[in-house]
Amino acid sequence: MKKHHLALAILVLAVPARGHDWQFERVDTAGNWSSPTLKLSRTGVMHFCYLTPDRRVVHSYLDSAWHREEIGPFPSLAGYDMDAGAHNELGLLLDLSEYFWLWEKRDTMWQQESVPIPLGVGGPRFSYDTAGAPSAVVSLTTLPPSAVLYAKRTGSVWVSETAGVSIDILRTHALTNTVRGEPCAVVWQYLGVDSYIRLFIQQADTWGRYTAASGGNHEHLKPLAYAPDTGGGAAIAYNYQDIFPSVESLMYRGFRMDARSVDSGASSGRLAVDGSGAPHLSYISVVLKYASLIDAAWHLDTVFAATGLLLGGIVLEGTDPVIGFVDRATGIWLARRLPAGVQEPSRRTRWRPSQTITVGFLCAPQVGDHRVRHDLLDSSGRLVSELHPGPNDVRHLAPGVYFVLEHGSAAMRKVVVTR
Repeated sequence: MKKHHLALAILVLAVPARGHDWQFERVDTAGNWSSPTLKLSRTGVMHFCYLTPDRRVVHSYLDSAWHREEIGPFPSLAGYDMDAGAHNELGLLLDLSEYFWLWEKRDTMWQQESVPIPLGVGGPRFSYDTAGAPSAVVSLTTLPPSAVLYAKRTGSVWVSETAGVSIDILRTHALTNTVRGEPCAVVWQYLGVDSYIRLFIQQADTWGRYTAASGGNHEHLKPLAYAPDTGGGAAIAYNYQDIFPSVESLMYRGFRMDARSVDSGASSGRLAVDGSGAPHLSYISVVLKYASLIDAAWHLDTVFAATGLLLGGIVLEGTDPVIGFVDRATGIWLARRLPAGVQEPSRRTRWRPSQTITVGFLCAPQVGDHRVRHDLLDSSGRLVSELHPGPNDVRHLAPGVYFVLEHGSAAMRKVVVTR
């Protein structure tokens, strides 16, 4: 296992997006990363995991500073799931093709153990319960009849039980816990011509089954994201495609509430629900977007106008979202939406007038859905380069003072490039 501290830059040039500024923080360098997952522990520690090309798991975490460590490699790694527990535990449930293996970090030490549940499909999905006990869910068999198996470690012993059985196909997509501490599995069910998204919730000694969404067939219904809902159960985001017309829509549904259309279909999504029950949805629909529900209306932001991104997750610092994503060309990033109180008072958001100190990358903003040209000038006023929205690689520049000029206005910003 490799471990070292990260000395990476926080880029404080905001990217405005329909009324909000986004601050970008670079977590790791450019690379062929995959399978990113972002979580926030109850103690406020940010955890960001992702895979290297040789199947190592990288764990970057932020307390007062960023730290980075690697475990592996695992040549047979088929997938993993990750969660942060109530007492800042971190668990990685690894699917090693022939068995499941749990890597668990408590304090500063990693512990390992085999998880005695049978291999399945559509999993494994991993979560800590409200008391800090690790649990997992997996769907069994590739053909009907099929079952959903739930397992939990009590003390040092893993105990499993069947959460649901069906003559149809069942696929687990997520495992979480309700606000009442009940285990809740998000399951896709295919019934020959119809498909459903079900919530399997453990209530006392039985597993209740709730229908969250239904579609015409399995090609027209795709679960994307989930989160515990303050109303009980789980809130979900999913793609729904009507047969006529053949238009795919991104949908949201809270527990015991009607479904709401958010946007056109998304390739991936992550969801968080704040203490007031308001949903915060991050998703990739060509580019990286963010949606919040305010006064029964969805408000959409374009967070990062680049294609080919991988979405890692969304967490809440209070009610302010933090989105983790991978841009293989520039690195691994966090995007923080700045509180409304620090936005510029003008109707058209501009960069803040204070100077920026940057190392390696410089972020240029996108104003709403419109691209505005920004030029980087040296101290003599000579054009150095034209900046594109998002992170720009400036590692080739000599250290010193530069200026960013926004075309069509008098806005200019001082930037100090350091090593």
